[in-house]
Amino acid sequence: MARYRKYDVRISLDERVRRLTPMEASGEALWYYLLSMPESSMIPGLSRVGRAAIAEARKWSLEGFDKAFGELFREGLAKADWEARVVWIPNVIRYDPPSNPNVVLGWATHWDEIPDCPIKAEAWKRFHAFFSEMAEAKRQETKREGDPEAFLKAFLKACPNPSVKGSRNPSPNPRAPARIRIQEPDTDTGVKEGENAYARPSETAPEKNRPPKFDPRSVPIPATLDTPEFREKWELRLKERAEPGRRGSPPSESSVTAQLGKLEQLAKARGLPAAIACVERATDGRHQGIVFPEDFEVPRNGGWPTDDGRRSAGGHEVLPPSRSIRMVDRIAAYEAEKAKESAT
Repeated sequence: MARYRKYDVRISLDERVRRLTPMEASGEALWYYLLSMPESSMIPGLSRVGRAAIAEARKWSLEGFDKAFGELFREGLAKADWEARVVWIPNVIRYDPPSNPNVVLGWATHWDEIPDCPIKAEAWKRFHAFFSEMAEAKRQETKREGDPEAFLKAFLKACPNPSVKGSRNPSPNPRAPARIRIQEPDTDTGVKEGENAYARPSETAPEKNRPPKFDPRSVPIPATLDTPEFREKWELRLKERAEPGRRGSPPSESSVTAQLGKLEQLAKARGLPAAIACVERATDGRHQGIVFPEDFEVPRNGGWPTDDGRRSAGGHEVLPPSRSIRMVDRIAAYEAEKAKESAT
């Protein structure tokens, strides 16, 4: 029987550990880091992090990181979509399964923050197969307790199928030749040749049976956010999401409502400029997510993360590159611009 130990993912952030001589770039060193990195999420093996962030955290060059990850990719230990900044270790679910269905329900927020991409779709299939096998095994038990499909039902509720038909084959090196980046069509997506893989099922139906297209502008803006400045930035955000060739799922009523709800919470906690800054960041970076938990954090001792995600004076936590924009600078710039307009 395998033996396990508890491991705190923050160990690499300890000041004494960071003073140790760093390991050279290698497949083995990267493997152990991916299993315990602070950027890992509650979802076993699935993380949102970029190659530059990992290379910087390990004090490696990008070339050294690419070579190390290439070893993991070759052995089938890890996969990644560097454009979407998603890393996946397929076998973690086998050795670190959730303890109960409530833990799986807690994956919902983390799953929503993982960008839709072929890796996410592949991970969904792996998790679905794992929980399906678990349900079947529980059905075979002579003295079973509870619902044998409890884990599977929790997974389907928390993690909707992204149904992504990718056009890229995840590669260990983003500069790899194009022929390596071609992915075979996914025969399990249910999408026929010529259909839009990102469309809802109703959008591939005959025109006469197709329901009216959802307009994200039909979702009312909360009173806390309903100002000319916010409406201007929100309109730019909606236009960016509607651009042809935009990656990710089209906005739905539930996703737009949820995003406005998060922005309202942020405006109440940090002020309207913070909410506007988040909309600007999502538009400029073409992000699918818009508000992250770190946006609610207040800096300790005046320290804020710098734009490249490294620690600044004051001891604030290091943020992933996609969230490393200094919110305080955004707010200050916004307020300075408003003051300048008022003065003129």
